[in-house]
Amino acid sequence: MTGQDGESRWFETRRVAGVSVHVLTTRKFKVESARLVVPLPLRVQDVTANALVPFVLRRGTRTLPTLQAITRRLEGMYGARLSVDVGKVGRTQTVEVRGETVADACLPGEGKGSRQLEGLLGIMFETLLDPATQSESFVPEYVLQERDILRRRIEGIINNKRQYAVFRLFEEMFAGTPEALHRLGRLEDLPRLDPATLYRHYRERVLARPLDLVVVSSLPADTVAELAEKVLHDLGVPLRGTAGVEEGHGGSREPAAGGAGRPDGRGVRSVTETEEVKQAVLALGYRTPVLFDSPRYPALVAYNGVLGGFPHSKLFIHVRERHSLAYFAYSRVDSSVGALVVSAGIDPRHRERAMAIIEQQLAAMAAGEISDEELEATRRALVRRWRTSEDDPGALTDHYLDGLLMGRQRPFSELIEDVRRTGREEIVEVATTVTPDTFYFLTGRQARDQAAEQAAMAEGGSRHDAGQPGSAAR
Repeated sequence: MTGQDGESRWFETRRVAGVSVHVLTTRKFKVESARLVVPLPLRVQDVTANALVPFVLRRGTRTLPTLQAITRRLEGMYGARLSVDVGKVGRTQTVEVRGETVADACLPGEGKGSRQLEGLLGIMFETLLDPATQSESFVPEYVLQERDILRRRIEGIINNKRQYAVFRLFEEMFAGTPEALHRLGRLEDLPRLDPATLYRHYRERVLARPLDLVVVSSLPADTVAELAEKVLHDLGVPLRGTAGVEEGHGGSREPAAGGAGRPDGRGVRSVTETEEVKQAVLALGYRTPVLFDSPRYPALVAYNGVLGGFPHSKLFIHVRERHSLAYFAYSRVDSSVGALVVSAGIDPRHRERAMAIIEQQLAAMAAGEISDEELEATRRALVRRWRTSEDDPGALTDHYLDGLLMGRQRPFSELIEDVRRTGREEIVEVATTVTPDTFYFLTGRQARDQAAEQAAMAEGGSRHDAGQPGSAAR
C-alpha cells in the first residue's frame, strides 16, 4: 500500500521472471539496500553443501572471475558493498547475497534515477546465478579454500561458549529433526564436497528453488521490479524456480512440535557436558505453542521481555543483581520453532541455586506476579527497539524476510500497537503454555569432578530424578 507521500507503508510484492520482488519505498535513507535470498528446505543431506555454496559464489563470476575484479567493480559504484551468508529460520536454510549502495539522489548531478540500484542488482544476480566455473565445475581453488574456511568456522562454534551452549541445547531438544542442525552444516560432510559435486548440488538444488528479492529503496516497487527484470534479461541466465516464498516454496511453514512438554511424552531431559571453561553456562529449553503467526505472539514477546529480555527483567534482577549468581542471565524466544531459551553464565558451584531461582521466576510469571512497573518498562523497551529497527534498512529486510519464512507479516508499527494493548492477563495466559523440555549445562572438568566427589560423600543423601532440574544425564 502506497501513501499520498509516495512511500510504502510496508513492503509491496511484484513477480518478474520467476523472482518475487518485495519493495519498501521510502526516502528515509540515503542508501539502496537489497537482499537476494534462496530459501531451501533444511535437510541433513543438504545442509553443509548449502552452507558452502554462497562462499564459493562470492569468489568470482563469469565476467568478474576474481575477488579483486568484484572489489574493483564495487569501488567504481561509490563503494557499494556486497556480502554473502547462509541463514536459518525454523526449517528453512537460506543462501543469501546482500548489497548496499548510495542512492542516486545523494550523488552530485544524479537526481532521482536508478543507475546505482541497477548496478547493484546486476552484480548481486550475477553472483548468485552466473558464477565462475571450469568444465562443469566450480573453480577448484575456490572450493578447496572456502571448504577449509568453513571447516574452521564450524570448529570455531565452540569458542563462543554462550552460543555454543544454546546450539547444543537445540541439538538435544530437537534431536532427529531439522531444527537441530546448525546453519553452517556438519564437519563430516566436508570431505565429500569436491568442486564438481558442489557444482552439481548448486545446479540441482539451489538454482531449482524460487528466489526472493527484498529491497528497501527510494524507488517505487514497479520501478524496482522493472530493473530486476532488465538485469535478469541482460544476464541471460534462465531461472528454474518459478515462485517465491509467498506461494509456499519456502519449506518453513510447518513448525516444530511445540506446546506442553516434550513431544515424546517423557519428562524434562538434563544434559551436562564438560569443556575447558572457567565459567559454567546454563541453557534451559522450554516449549510453547505460540509461534510468530499466532494471535498471541505479541503477548509472548511481552512475556519474554518481563522474564529476561532486558536489564529490568526478572532474571537479570533476581539471578544476577540480588543474588549475584550469574555473570549474565537472559531469556529469548525462537518463534519459528516454539522455543524459549533461558541462559545464564554462573559459577558451577551455584548451579542448583541458580536453577531454583530461575524456576521461581517462571512460576511467578504463570501466577500473574507481574508488576505495573515491569509491564510498562517492557512495553517501552520493546517500542524503543522496534522504532530503532525502523531506522535501519538491514533490520527492515531481515524482519520482512522472517515474516515471509514464518507465514505472516508483522510490520513494526503493528507490533508496537499490539504490545501496547497487551495486558497482564494475556501474558499470564502465554506463561501457562511454557513447559520445560531440556536443560543443558556446560561446565569445567574440575567442577564436574568436585561435584561427583561431593555426591559420593553425601551417603544417604537425596538423589534427583533423572528428569528433574539439576540432574546430569551424561
